[in-house]
Amino acid sequence: MDIGIVSQNTSERKSFFDRLRGDDAVGETVTFSFNFSINCKMDTLDNIALELKEKAMLELAKELSIFMSKADTHIKDSDYRKNRGYHIKDIVDRTYMTVVGDVSFSRRYYEGPDGERVYLLDEFMGISPRERVSKNASATLVNYSGAMSYAKAVGQTGLQVSRQTVCNRVHSTEDVVVKVPEEKRVVDDLHIFIDEGHTKVHGDKRKVSVIVPLIVISEGIDASDPNRHVLKNPIFLGFYRQNTETIFDQVYGVAARRYDISRVRNIYVHSDGGNWIKGIKDVFPDYIPVMDEFHIMQHFREMRSYFVEDDINILMRLVQKGMKKEFVKHFSDKFAEITDLSKKQNARSTFTYFKRNWVAITNRYKLDVCGSCTEAEVSHVLSERISRTPCAWSYVGLDKITMIRILQANGGMIKGENINVTRDKEGEEKSLNTKRKEGYKDHMEYLEEERKRFVERLREIYMEENPKYYIDPSSPIQKLLRALTS
Repeated sequence: MDIGIVSQNTSERKSFFDRLRGDDAVGETVTFSFNFSINCKMDTLDNIALELKEKAMLELAKELSIFMSKADTHIKDSDYRKNRGYHIKDIVDRTYMTVVGDVSFSRRYYEGPDGERVYLLDEFMGISPRERVSKNASATLVNYSGAMSYAKAVGQTGLQVSRQTVCNRVHSTEDVVVKVPEEKRVVDDLHIFIDEGHTKVHGDKRKVSVIVPLIVISEGIDASDPNRHVLKNPIFLGFYRQNTETIFDQVYGVAARRYDISRVRNIYVHSDGGNWIKGIKDVFPDYIPVMDEFHIMQHFREMRSYFVEDDINILMRLVQKGMKKEFVKHFSDKFAEITDLSKKQNARSTFTYFKRNWVAITNRYKLDVCGSCTEAEVSHVLSERISRTPCAWSYVGLDKITMIRILQANGGMIKGENINVTRDKEGEEKSLNTKRKEGYKDHMEYLEEERKRFVERLREIYMEENPKYYIDPSSPIQKLLRALTS
């Protein structure tokens, strides 16, 4: 195996390794030449592939162990190390878990001229002093954890770690969202699907039910294939324990980065009519509410417990035609015939639902809009992991898994650089036990960029006519929007 040391991040380290490289090194690369055979039991192709992978990983780990030993010797023999005054104090063994398995090696412990003691090999190869699992191996575990339990993630990777180690790595993952390119696409209609997943977290004394909002921004549904309808250019956004204002700030920031909002003719918001969802009016004042048909039909099905089928069909036709007065009269007449108190209460609740959400419900039938997929998206993106099995999360665990699921739904993956084992654990718990006031960093940067443009447009509109007109550039974008539309 030929070795050429890879240069590290800082210019000092690069210079150091430049001096260490021999004449036969291959630039800033490491060349591995393998000369080994692997015997596998004759079996099905699937089983042979599995056995080959396991044995090949062991051989790769051995080769990396040899590489580390040679690199340590390279450092020891270098004139640069000697001229810097690093003296050997001891030789210590170490095992470090990588994506190909455990890499075991011995390395020298040095004392510098100022008395500092350091493992030069660890430092220059980017190995953390106290961690036994590499960041890339941790990222692999975290990515599998987004799709399956911690125990199954261990089984998929083949790494010899505990479920608690996987949990710790998930908690150590920094906030990551997929980068949204600044396109300013021009579209006539924008569709925003809003719903939430439900699960439980460990409270102070008992399990507590919580919701996890999911928002999908898309250009509608592509129905060209009758067997498989898909969203057009979807962006998935998930938020756990962030307040409503922060959530919709981020939705606006992401939407405005991809689309030219000023040229969007209609913004349709598909939802189940939850009160918190109506906060979207602060960033999209002219949005058009559309009720998800799943929830409409759910309430019609509930009517079967207190109305006969013919009356339900009549009420359904009145809703589809937008005949509110006739709906109220027919419902009220039939409601008066109910004698059971519990059924009467259920009927009253259903009636309130239709009256409160009448515009959104009738928009579903009178407007030429695509079908809703809010429940399906929640099921695939969130519920499949956070609530399908009987489990309860910690506040941080649910926050991180939600983020990972959303990232993967957008086509992203956690990388080694996203693992931060020195995070502020107490600060995270404190923030999530209350409510996050800060959104995801990238999302908020998109909002800030758009806010600056927005302020400039307002100045162009008003400052010429009234030079004394003052616009506070630090105002939240909702206030700016309300000022413009009032």
